[in-house]
Amino acid sequence: MAVTRKMRSRIDNLLTVYLNHLERHEGGWHGENDLHRLQVWKGDLPPASGMDTSNDFMIQAAGATRERHAELTIIQWLLGMPEPCKDCGKGNEPVCGTCSGLGVTIRKGQIKQEYSLVLLAQRYWQQDPAHVVCGRLGLKSEKQMEGRLSRAREALAIELCKYDELKRLILLASSASARIAEIATV
Repeated sequence: MAVTRKMRSRIDNLLTVYLNHLERHEGGWHGENDLHRLQVWKGDLPPASGMDTSNDFMIQAAGATRERHAELTIIQWLLGMPEPCKDCGKGNEPVCGTCSGLGVTIRKGQIKQEYSLVLLAQRYWQQDPAHVVCGRLGLKSEKQMEGRLSRAREALAIELCKYDELKRLILLASSASARIAEIATV
């Protein structure tokens, strides 16, 4: 399946929604985010310093006004959710083979974990040269990364088409049910 320009744009927008959610800054634009802390601390979040209570009110107020993006649930279901890597630090290798040293794995998505990781890495590190991103992902070449990106986009496009079809069928069923109920009450 060839991924159309429109579908590619939709995928890019969904990846942005996913990353924006993961990168949300609790105390302001300059603060660390959960994704950065998971990466730096190799899957474990650092303990609280005890010095970060001055912004609690502001953080709670900002959290109360923040709404989830309408498309967040679907992209989380398709890609999966990030979890600390359980294999980091267990082997003798300098880079973990499970998470490529990121400290985070993506679990329980509809597409393969390596597809989720390459899609997110390509968007997250878009300012970095491709060979650097390849190294972070444990890929041997840029060609290997391009192939995996292509297969990942195709897999995500297929799942999005399935989702769209299910959504259309549900809308048809609900409108048919409403018409039947309307006729029954007449």
